[in-house]
Amino acid sequence: MANLLLSIVVCTYNRSRLLKKCLDSILSQVTNEIEIIIIDNNSSDDTKRVVDSFSSKLPKVRYFFEPKIGLSHARNRGAKEANGDWLLYIDDDAIAFPNLLNRFIFICSNYDFDCFGGTHIGYYDDPKPKWLSSEFGNMINPLHQIGYLTKPLLTGGLFAIKKSSLIEVGLFNENLGMKGSKIGYAEEDEIQKKLLNKGFILGFDPEFKIYHPVLRHKLALMWHLKSAFAHGRDGEKSRNEYQLWSTILLLLKSTVALIIKLPIYLFKTILKENYYWQNAVLDSFSPIFYRMGQVKSKFL
Repeated sequence: MANLLLSIVVCTYNRSRLLKKCLDSILSQVTNEIEIIIIDNNSSDDTKRVVDSFSSKLPKVRYFFEPKIGLSHARNRGAKEANGDWLLYIDDDAIAFPNLLNRFIFICSNYDFDCFGGTHIGYYDDPKPKWLSSEFGNMINPLHQIGYLTKPLLTGGLFAIKKSSLIEVGLFNENLGMKGSKIGYAEEDEIQKKLLNKGFILGFDPEFKIYHPVLRHKLALMWHLKSAFAHGRDGEKSRNEYQLWSTILLLLKSTVALIIKLPIYLFKTILKENYYWQNAVLDSFSPIFYRMGQVKSKFL
């Protein structure tokens, strides 16, 4: 098949209902220059049936089953199967804005980015807990207009990159990122650092947008602590900033800080409106979970 402008790569794992919403949002935007690649990352639900239902509507939908569980495995498989000069990774639970692909073409035609991303706008299908910030689920835009980035600030939910650039920096690190339902991070940050180190150009467009759900499991307090642990583990695994003894020392310092700050945070729940015991727990324990993750990275 001749090269296309764009391959949209949707990596999915046991989210057929959400995948259908994602594909529905893209359906009317696809042109002859665009293909959609679905990487089924060893799902056990009806993902294949959902993809098949789109085949007559979107002739350029291509389905691949990737048995190695892990988002980085799936993303790399998507890159290898893609015919497009550009890859646009979209989360399987994302809903594209109606002008998303027109905006993509506009950026490619007018800017010299090798990789760029855009805005995530969160929404809730389940009631939001009162302790959870109204901003949770929204991406905090690093720029208010289209421009260049000098550090890795793009997220993987909406991540456009030239296929040749991704191949040159060595694809996604398969030791990082989500693995099935196991929380994982840092693979997109690592790619962006490699791009910047090689002189590639990163960009951001706040008008390049998706809606992104805050799913039910992210409304649980424990998920946020596990997320802090995963950020510490995968961030340190990617950066390798500290020796083992240094990470243990940081964990001990965080433990001492907890003993001092926990009573303050609990007292704050009495004094401050809209500050709940869950906020006190997160503010107190998240740093410790993060440091525990850093220590854990040294034993992987």
